Amino acid sequence: MSMMNASISIKTTTLATIQIVSSEMTYYGPIILLIIGIFGCMCNFITFTAPQLRNNSCAFYFLMSAVFELVSISFGLISRFAADHLGSTLINTSPVYCKLRAYLVSVLPLIATYFILLSSIDRCMSSSVSARLRSFSQMKIAYRATLV
Repeated sequence: MSMMNASISIKTTTLATIQIVSSEMTYYGPIILLIIGIFGCMCNFITFTAPQLRNNSCAFYFLMSAVFELVSISFGLISRFAADHLGSTLINTSPVYCKLRAYLVSVLPLIATYFILLSSIDRCMSSSVSARLRSFSQMKIAYRATLV
Protein backbone atom coordinates (compact mmCIF):
# COMPACT_ATOMS: atom_id res chain seq x y z
CA MET A 1 0.00 0.00 0.00
CA SER A 2 2.86 2.41 0.73
CA MET A 3 4.22 1.89 -2.79
CA MET A 4 0.88 3.04 -4.19
CA ASN A 5 0.84 6.11 -1.95
CA ALA A 6 4.38 6.98 -3.05
CA SER A 7 3.34 6.68 -6.70
CA ILE A 8 0.33 8.95 -6.15
CA SER A 9 2.51 11.42 -4.24
CA ILE A 10 5.04 11.54 -7.09
CA LYS A 11 2.27 12.06 -9.66
CA THR A 12 0.74 14.83 -7.55
CA THR A 13 4.13 16.52 -7.13
CA THR A 14 4.85 16.24 -10.85
CA LEU A 15 1.44 17.65 -11.72
CA ALA A 16 1.92 20.56 -9.30
CA THR A 17 5.35 21.28 -10.79
CA ILE A 18 3.96 21.26 -14.32
CA GLN A 19 1.19 23.65 -13.28
CA ILE A 20 3.69 26.03 -11.65
CA VAL A 21 6.00 25.97 -14.68
CA SER A 22 3.05 26.50 -17.02
CA SER A 23 1.82 29.43 -14.96
CA GLU A 24 5.27 31.02 -14.89
CA MET A 25 5.72 30.55 -18.64
CA THR A 26 2.41 32.25 -19.42
CA TYR A 27 3.45 35.13 -17.19
CA TYR A 28 7.09 35.66 -18.20
CA GLY A 29 6.94 34.33 -21.78
CA PRO A 30 4.98 37.26 -23.25
CA ILE A 31 7.19 39.75 -21.40
CA ILE A 32 10.33 38.18 -22.88
CA LEU A 33 8.74 38.02 -26.35
CA LEU A 34 7.68 41.66 -26.08
CA ILE A 35 11.17 42.81 -25.10
CA ILE A 36 12.88 40.78 -27.83
CA GLY A 37 10.27 41.78 -30.43
CA ILE A 38 10.50 45.48 -29.66
CA PHE A 39 14.30 45.30 -29.70
CA GLY A 40 14.28 43.55 -33.09
CA CYS A 41 11.80 45.98 -34.61
CA MET A 42 13.77 48.96 -33.32
CA CYS A 43 16.97 47.52 -34.82
CA ASN A 44 15.16 47.13 -38.15
CA PHE A 45 13.82 50.66 -37.85
CA ILE A 46 17.30 52.07 -37.19
CA THR A 47 18.77 50.05 -40.05
CA PHE A 48 16.18 50.96 -42.66
CA THR A 49 16.13 54.67 -41.80
CA ALA A 50 19.87 54.97 -42.48
CA PRO A 51 20.71 57.79 -44.92
CA GLN A 52 21.98 55.31 -47.53
CA LEU A 53 18.62 53.51 -47.59
CA ARG A 54 16.19 56.43 -47.42
CA ASN A 55 15.66 56.52 -51.18
CA ASN A 56 15.59 52.75 -51.62
CA SER A 57 12.09 51.41 -52.24
CA CYS A 58 12.96 47.92 -50.97
CA ALA A 59 14.25 49.37 -47.69
CA PHE A 60 11.05 51.41 -47.45
CA TYR A 61 8.96 48.22 -47.68
CA PHE A 62 11.07 46.58 -44.98
CA LEU A 63 10.73 49.68 -42.82
CA MET A 64 6.95 49.58 -43.14
CA SER A 65 7.00 45.88 -42.33
CA ALA A 66 9.00 46.61 -39.16
CA VAL A 67 6.51 49.31 -38.13
CA PHE A 68 3.52 47.00 -38.55
CA GLU A 69 5.33 44.16 -36.76
CA LEU A 70 6.07 46.49 -33.85
CA VAL A 71 2.42 47.54 -33.60
CA SER A 72 1.30 43.92 -33.96
CA ILE A 73 3.64 42.59 -31.28
CA SER A 74 2.92 45.43 -28.87
CA PHE A 75 -0.85 45.43 -29.25
CA GLY A 76 -1.28 41.67 -29.35
CA LEU A 77 0.97 40.76 -26.45
CA ILE A 78 0.06 43.65 -24.17
CA SER A 79 -3.69 43.18 -24.59
CA ARG A 80 -3.41 39.40 -24.07
CA PHE A 81 -1.15 39.84 -21.03
CA ALA A 82 -3.53 42.40 -19.53
CA ALA A 83 -6.47 40.05 -20.01
CA ASP A 84 -4.66 37.02 -18.59
CA HIS A 85 -2.71 38.48 -15.68
CA LEU A 86 -3.83 41.99 -14.84
CA GLY A 87 -7.54 41.33 -14.60
CA SER A 88 -8.55 43.37 -17.64
CA THR A 89 -12.17 42.60 -18.44
CA LEU A 90 -12.32 44.80 -21.53
CA ILE A 91 -12.41 41.75 -23.81
CA ASN A 92 -15.41 40.35 -21.92
CA THR A 93 -17.31 43.60 -21.42
CA SER A 94 -16.85 45.40 -24.74
CA PRO A 95 -17.91 43.49 -27.85
CA VAL A 96 -16.51 46.29 -30.05
CA TYR A 97 -13.06 46.03 -28.44
CA CYS A 98 -13.19 42.23 -28.58
CA LYS A 99 -13.94 42.21 -32.30
CA LEU A 100 -11.48 45.01 -33.03
CA ARG A 101 -8.73 43.20 -31.12
CA ALA A 102 -9.42 39.93 -32.93
CA TYR A 103 -9.35 41.75 -36.26
CA LEU A 104 -6.12 43.67 -35.55
CA VAL A 105 -4.32 40.65 -34.11
CA SER A 106 -5.07 38.85 -37.39
CA VAL A 107 -4.59 41.68 -39.87
CA LEU A 108 -1.49 43.49 -38.58
CA PRO A 109 0.89 40.53 -39.11
CA LEU A 110 -0.63 40.02 -42.57
CA ILE A 111 0.10 43.64 -43.47
CA ALA A 112 3.71 43.19 -42.33
CA THR A 113 3.95 40.09 -44.52
CA TYR A 114 2.39 42.05 -47.40
CA PHE A 115 5.24 44.56 -47.20
CA ILE A 116 7.83 41.78 -47.28
CA LEU A 117 6.08 40.43 -50.38
CA LEU A 118 6.20 43.90 -51.94
CA SER A 119 9.93 44.14 -51.21
CA SER A 120 10.47 40.81 -52.97
CA ILE A 121 8.48 42.00 -55.99
CA ASP A 122 10.45 45.26 -55.93
CA ARG A 123 13.75 43.36 -56.01
CA CYS A 124 12.52 41.28 -58.95
CA MET A 125 11.53 44.43 -60.79
CA SER A 126 14.78 46.24 -60.05
CA SER A 127 16.90 43.34 -61.31
CA SER A 128 14.87 42.80 -64.49
CA VAL A 129 16.45 43.11 -67.93
CA SER A 130 13.44 45.09 -69.10
CA ALA A 131 13.70 48.83 -68.53
CA ARG A 132 9.91 49.00 -68.27
CA LEU A 133 9.88 46.55 -65.35
CA ARG A 134 12.84 48.29 -63.69
CA SER A 135 10.87 51.53 -63.74
CA PHE A 136 8.43 50.02 -61.23
CA SER A 137 11.16 49.98 -58.59
CA GLN A 138 10.73 53.59 -57.44
CA MET A 139 9.86 55.34 -54.20
CA LYS A 140 6.79 56.88 -55.85
CA ILE A 141 5.45 53.39 -56.59
CA ALA A 142 6.37 52.27 -53.06
CA TYR A 143 4.34 55.09 -51.52
CA ARG A 144 1.36 54.22 -53.70
CA ALA A 145 1.60 50.51 -52.85
CA THR A 146 1.69 51.44 -49.17
CA LEU A 147 -1.58 53.32 -49.47
CA VAL A 148 -3.26 50.32 -51.07
